[in-house]
Amino acid sequence: MNDSSANHEDPTGDYAAFWKEHENNIKVLIRRTDRYIVYIDNEDELDWCTTSKYDADNLSNKAFNAKRDAEIDISIGLGSAVPIKELSEKIIHGYLTLLGHAMVCRFEHQYESAFAVLGRASAYIGERRSEKSREWYLSYAMKAATFPIAFGILLVLLREQAAALLTMDGFDVALATCAGSIGALFSIIWRTGNIDFDRFAAKKLHRIEAHSRIAAGCISGLLAGLAIRSQLLFGSWASGPHPILTMLTVAVAAGTGERLASSIIDHVHAGVSKSSKTRSQKKLNRPDLGDSSSENPGSPTQQEPKL
Repeated sequence: MNDSSANHEDPTGDYAAFWKEHENNIKVLIRRTDRYIVYIDNEDELDWCTTSKYDADNLSNKAFNAKRDAEIDISIGLGSAVPIKELSEKIIHGYLTLLGHAMVCRFEHQYESAFAVLGRASAYIGERRSEKSREWYLSYAMKAATFPIAFGILLVLLREQAAALLTMDGFDVALATCAGSIGALFSIIWRTGNIDFDRFAAKKLHRIEAHSRIAAGCISGLLAGLAIRSQLLFGSWASGPHPILTMLTVAVAAGTGERLASSIIDHVHAGVSKSSKTRSQKKLNRPDLGDSSSENPGSPTQQEPKL
């Protein structure tokens, strides 16, 4: 932007009179001179303006480098396109202020300083976005786990009525499903510090990821409960003195990751394949299904004539 009217001396050194038409739109002032103004506007966006005299003199200035000037302009434009509206106002203003100082360095032909400030701005917003990503992920995971955990507590409090309604096996499997969500939540809390989040992913994606992870934990707990109650796995443990505690422990462990759930599925697949193979082998070994070509007189196979 440029402003041809801002070509006057300001004895106060504030230059407010030069840019009075921008006064109502300035939220955070970054730099104001008799040649340019850089500020954050009322919509929390970076804005700037130059005088027509500055633009004319800039092209003949020996310090002006068209290539580097364009590179900085593009970098600031890309930086302004980073999604920051979901962050706090303090973080937004801090980031845009850094971009604004890079713009000031550009106007002053201090290109190396401009690139250095842009690097700091990128690191700053990256760190703040990572912090916000962890906050979103954890908060959504806790909210998603609230329902199955509360449902599990309700089942325990109303144990007799729930067991009569669901049968004892159904009651145990329902508890295991709720326990799986506890394992998933524990896994999320444990691994959050080591997860490499997409810093610029939208808030909605963090919610979907957290909810799907809790749902996967519930499914894993359900599979673990079914496997134990059917004595498909951990049969000796399930018949021990505390079978319900064993099942809940395994369900929580299953909820912390997908390995145990996938192992249960693989075990079922292996059992089904083995059973099918055994039935096929028995069918082939039946005496009434042997080679009929040698016993059936009506077989089209010709016997060799005796001479």
